[in-house]
Amino acid sequence: MKKLCVLLIAVLLITTLFGCSSPNPDNGGASQNGQNKTTPIALVDDPYVSLLLNKNMKEKAFEGKEFDYTVKTDKSDSKKGYVVITAFKGGGGLVVIPDKLEGYPVVVVYNSVFTGRSDVVDIIFPDTIREIVFDDYAEVENKQIFGDTQWFQGLPDGFCNAGKVAIGYKGQMPENTVYEVRDGVVSIANRAFCSSRFKNITNVVFPDTVRYISPFAFYGTSMTEVLVQEHWQEYMDAFPRGVDLVLPGTL
Repeated sequence: MKKLCVLLIAVLLITTLFGCSSPNPDNGGASQNGQNKTTPIALVDDPYVSLLLNKNMKEKAFEGKEFDYTVKTDKSDSKKGYVVITAFKGGGGLVVIPDKLEGYPVVVVYNSVFTGRSDVVDIIFPDTIREIVFDDYAEVENKQIFGDTQWFQGLPDGFCNAGKVAIGYKGQMPENTVYEVRDGVVSIANRAFCSSRFKNITNVVFPDTVRYISPFAFYGTSMTEVLVQEHWQEYMDAFPRGVDLVLPGTL
């Protein structure tokens, strides 16, 4: 009995000393300035963002009357998937991007789909879109996203959105610009502010609606500090090298 009591006491001591010292699965990684950082816990409350972050995907290309597109589906669950529009072949005038193709939500549109399409007068973007990307051959320094279209040319000067995605800036940007992202914007497009034309952006104010900030989104800006928000589901590699990522709870 005495040996049993000693054994129980030893187990209790070990539990007390080590039971709360297991590593936090949400900690780790490195920030863009090389310092250790804590990745904030992100609630996956946007299904389209969670689809984008799914790395276990396979893809199949399709050709349609108006759009060419790729369907990406989960390798283990074909019901989970999304569509990437890769080309537009329809006529000019009003272009309505569908919210679904092949039964999957349209989540990504390539910038090049409207290259040279000055006959496109207006574009309606579905609320499902979370990412607008430059393809490998786009000249980021000189091209505006959708800049060839009358839709873009008709936008007022200033920060521009395509549906719920922030896509860049039109016109001459003033010095020391503070970018207040419009409420309702859910994501910042790939390379949206990557060009040196956006170096006058010194700070960005994000609304609570933002969930996804694409890689290289703010690489051309002069930002030196970013207040990371807990509900961001993706933001790594979005900001200039050396930027100070201020994490929740560290202020």
